[in-house]
Amino acid sequence: CDWSSDVCSSDLVEALEIENPSNKEYNVLRPWLLPCLMKTLQLNKHHEYPQNIFEIGTCFNNKKEVAKLAVSLCNEKADFTKIKQILDGLLRSLEIDYKIEEVNHASFVNGRVGKILVKGKKIGYLGETSPKVLSNYDLTMPVSCFEIDLSELHNEI
Repeated sequence: CDWSSDVCSSDLVEALEIENPSNKEYNVLRPWLLPCLMKTLQLNKHHEYPQNIFEIGTCFNNKKEVAKLAVSLCNEKADFTKIKQILDGLLRSLEIDYKIEEVNHASFVNGRVGKILVKGKKIGYLGETSPKVLSNYDLTMPVSCFEIDLSELHNEI
């Protein structure tokens, strides 16, 4: 499952192709961090659980460089509530008010996914990763995660 093509239709992101990539596997600039976290979980599934990981990094959305934060929980009790608690703790510690609006997103389980809004502006998504995505990464343990656009968050505070 390619996260860049599974976003909400109003949030489609054009991946920027690299002209002369040194590797066929890495021929575009990443629009999302979550696939990198899923790959890390895939490569480490032989290690003990829980596996709770995060990444802060650069992505490219619509030809614009942005900073993003992604967090993934991978364990038998990972669910929407647990990942929302982490997001809530982070944003409340920064004294940022936010709302979650239910959406459909092909990379997440319907009814267990939300759009993260700050001052009415979408800054990211959170939810339980869909069985299809878990299968594509050969993961048997549930994964819940969020990804926020730190550049957009900074503009809104």
